Amino acid sequence: MKKVILTLVFGVLFISMYSQSTERYIRIIGNSQHVYNSDVTRVYFVLSEIAPNEFKKISYKSMEAVETEFMDRMRESGIQKSQIIPTNTEINKYNKTKTRSYYVDVKDQRLLEGLSGAQDEGFKVKEVKYLYTNVEADLESNLSLSAIKDAKRKAKKLCDELGMTLGKILNIEDKSSGCCNTIGESKTAETTKNYNITITFELID
Repeated sequence: MKKVILTLVFGVLFISMYSQSTERYIRIIGNSQHVYNSDVTRVYFVLSEIAPNEFKKISYKSMEAVETEFMDRMRESGIQKSQIIPTNTEINKYNKTKTRSYYVDVKDQRLLEGLSGAQDEGFKVKEVKYLYTNVEADLESNLSLSAIKDAKRKAKKLCDELGMTLGKILNIEDKSSGCCNTIGESKTAETTKNYNITITFELID
């Protein structure tokens, strides 16, 4: 039984126990986590003028014509012009073909499905990213409190096994502060944030 307790203390919970004369304390890592779900989908489009190709019977289409068709298609999909944000205007130095890129932020899933098919000669979906604008202001505070409770629960369980009494908190190391207030643009529609706090507890015989 004693070996099982020692394994639990030193192997599973990564706990360090020290003793200096009659002073005893134990360090516990408390954990908590929260799963965030994206509430905005950002769709990037790239537009390119169409170079003429006599062999393929392709006529030249200017950037202005491509852009007009793109705006018309967006309007048909239910997107207002004010929602279409340019990201850059560039000419590839190795290619004389002009390109432009835009993005559209969408919350409605049906609207998103319509945009996925909004591709034509001269414009197409380049990539899709996910935004998290619905992060609650007090969520990080709640995560830290949950991590503290988790550390107390672990410490109490060990003390019960060792026949000792859990004393007051001597020190708290919170290196996760600031991790969860904002989430940047992501490639995934779901993100998990972990919150860790290391707490030093007094041990009483």
